Amino acid sequence: MKELMPMTVHKQFSQEMHEIAKLGKPNYDTAIAAIHNVRVNKLVRQGCSLEQAEQNIQSWFYSESSEVYNFLHSTLTIAQWSYYGKQVYRFEKSLTDVLTADCKDLDIPTDAFDLLPVSAFYVQIDEFHGFWFSVSSNNEGRFFSILRVENNTITYIYSLEFQASDTISSCLATTDVGVGSKNRDDVDIVVISASLQLVMYLATSNAEITNVADRAVSGEKITKTARKAKKKGGSPQPTVYYVGKAFGKRYEAAKTTQSTGASGTKKRPHIRRSHFHHFWTGSGDEKKLVLKWVSAVFVNDNTSEDTIPTVKDVK
Repeated sequence: MKELMPMTVHKQFSQEMHEIAKLGKPNYDTAIAAIHNVRVNKLVRQGCSLEQAEQNIQSWFYSESSEVYNFLHSTLTIAQWSYYGKQVYRFEKSLTDVLTADCKDLDIPTDAFDLLPVSAFYVQIDEFHGFWFSVSSNNEGRFFSILRVENNTITYIYSLEFQASDTISSCLATTDVGVGSKNRDDVDIVVISASLQLVMYLATSNAEITNVADRAVSGEKITKTARKAKKKGGSPQPTVYYVGKAFGKRYEAAKTTQSTGASGTKKRPHIRRSHFHHFWTGSGDEKKLVLKWVSAVFVNDNTSEDTIPTVKDVK
């Protein structure tokens, strides 16, 4: 069986992953310590004195170059992914197409990040493309990171800070894009927005997720699975979930099926745009955000509703 792409990339950080595992829960500080230890040990093995190795690594860290930030955020995100059970979400292509058709649908409170089943996961777009997503914090606040992967190589790295009062749209509009980069790029915004559409779908209360046995799995069940992995210090192998299988069947059927209108003319089924909908419940400390995905509406669609699954926890 061919190895999953995130596992191939994960091996490129094997030394840092081993160090973080020894230091405890992956966070900003343990990622820095792990990178420091690995690089110092490497220089010492090459014949450098310990004192000189320490000075070299300190100079590298304080250079604040894009290389430093990129490697730090890559290490931290991949370590978090491992810690939370190496979850991989394979999106049905049709669902990906519908979600990313309008990348502006992100007027959603950043509280939605707390609705995700886990804080770090990998999204597989196809065999050769995907991205890691993680939510982290340091002394300055909270931030999310996106690591785009193509053909076993991390090609783009983004890390954006956000506040509790932000919406995702306002965060993208006011934060510099690209770790270590001073310049904004509209193409980058499109890439990030498209990725966040898929991330937000996983945060919805009605996300359609199934396991390898093709049984529907709730977000709560996925979170419990991740907690078990955390107690064991991570997971050796990925846990793969499939996203939007039933939607894909209806979508493809709607594209190829024709229905007869009242006038007797043929009308090809079409799809009205989907969107996210959010609202708040409770008050005070009990106030909670609820995020739903209002599915694309199939107009003139005669396909069976039986393709929509009922979500049940898998025991």
